[in-house]
Amino acid sequence: MTNAAPNANVHTMPKLFFGLRKSARPELTGGALVADFTAAMTNLATAETAKYAATKSEEDTIATINAAAPTNAVYVTPEDMSPAMQAAVARSSVDAHLKKVQAEQINSFTAQQVAQTELDDKQNYIGRKVRVTVIDPEFKPLESYWFNNKTGQEGRGNLKFKTAKGRIEDLSLQNNVLVLKPTWGARLVIPERKFLLVYVVNPKSLQPAVRIDLV
Repeated sequence: MTNAAPNANVHTMPKLFFGLRKSARPELTGGALVADFTAAMTNLATAETAKYAATKSEEDTIATINAAAPTNAVYVTPEDMSPAMQAAVARSSVDAHLKKVQAEQINSFTAQQVAQTELDDKQNYIGRKVRVTVIDPEFKPLESYWFNNKTGQEGRGNLKFKTAKGRIEDLSLQNNVLVLKPTWGARLVIPERKFLLVYVVNPKSLQPAVRIDLV
């Protein structure tokens, strides 16, 4: 029977990094749009980290209880744990429940913030002409969406362009994508290329993969 109290594992809950807008009419720039994508991706990642911390804390509590050998050879009872182990389990149990509640609160807050920011950005930016400049070429943030009107075939493919121009057709902060309709000249040359997909933030580094300028 293991009675030694385990070392407490502390899984600190992450903080949110949403930059609250200071004005009801924020300046509309490509940089502001990129900042919204970056904040959204950062906070979505934070919410996932919070879920992981809550799950890990619960797993640690169960592992501590499982470390005690049941005297009845079937299941563990409080009598199978030393006072130090019981105290450790009590602390870790409170920690696990607290982190679960915190994770749910963070997830709810993040979902609301992302949804509202996305709604605002759609109202402010859809229809605007932009120039996109790749600043993280290894991430390959540009992708084309193809559709052949005659055959009905569709597909996607990475683009090696350093810059791209188009009109914002749609955007999704949740999916980290900006949908551009190619310029008239580009559509004339390659009519099958219906849209350009721009993945604004590198999800691994949580840094912008492109620069966006309104034109």
